[in-house]
Amino acid sequence: MSEDHKAKPAVDPARRQAIRTRLEGLIAPKQLQSITGDFGFLPISNRMSPVYRRGAEAIRAYLRAPERDIPDLDRIGDCKGIFTRVAKQDQWDWATVQAALNIERNTARRISSTLAGLRATLKDGGDPSALLTTLQELGTSAYLGRLLRHLDAAHEGLGDGAKSAPENRADNADGAANTRPSGGHRHLNLAALRAARENHEHLVAELSRLFRDHGFQPEESVHVDLFVQLKWAPAIFEVKTLTASNETAQMRKAVAQLLEYRFRYGQDKAALWILYASAPQDRMMLVDFPRSLGLYVTWAGGEGFEGPDGDKLLTNFRASGTYDTTGAS
Repeated sequence: MSEDHKAKPAVDPARRQAIRTRLEGLIAPKQLQSITGDFGFLPISNRMSPVYRRGAEAIRAYLRAPERDIPDLDRIGDCKGIFTRVAKQDQWDWATVQAALNIERNTARRISSTLAGLRATLKDGGDPSALLTTLQELGTSAYLGRLLRHLDAAHEGLGDGAKSAPENRADNADGAANTRPSGGHRHLNLAALRAARENHEHLVAELSRLFRDHGFQPEESVHVDLFVQLKWAPAIFEVKTLTASNETAQMRKAVAQLLEYRFRYGQDKAALWILYASAPQDRMMLVDFPRSLGLYVTWAGGEGFEGPDGDKLLTNFRASGTYDTTGAS
């Protein structure tokens, strides 16, 4: 067993429990119950953090532009190591990394194997097209985006806990995920959503999970919280947490960011969504004003997505749902 941390200090019990909570739904209950002690729950070390970052950024760039941003083979190896430690559970930070990625073990194993194949193929001068398609289908870019957000938060002193919400899925005996639910917002994980309201990254992860569970392929980037190509139109989401003193400032940021993203990325037909982590107090400015500009507004509530456009969001998860792209009304 190799290790990234020379010293192995005791993990704060609250931190360990927080990570275990985020791993619920990603690891089979019996297996999670059998995991004891601090092994796997240490923060990502100062030595490994830049390694993860280099690997994650290189692979994300390659997946965006495979003909232009061919990565160094070592960077592929760095990225492979991120998923391998989750698959093998053999490093002092494996649980922290898994929670940050918000990934099931079997998926991590498949991505690790595919990256190994990609490295070998590029080294031999072969055609990586099929491997790139597999990585894209597995959602590799979105997973790496979450890890980069986690690293950013740790670097900025916002805490080193994994920034992800548990998924409502479990591994079977072989580590494979259960089949996904088919349509209907009754499958919305209300417990996870309520927990996510406390944290921006948790809420992004929960929304992403909801889209994935209904057959969509959400994407994240350093700038955009979530981009989803829906059946009817593309959609860009900006998530904002609210306090009594920052409501107006957060709304202004959301409106400006969404309009900028739509212009910057050439998504003229994209529907723009503000998702507040809690119900706003100033409904005129935080709800009516952005809706007057054609933006959609919803927030995380006790029963799911609430607000004037909450139901519009949920129609995307119903088999017979329709989507109005003409703007909020």
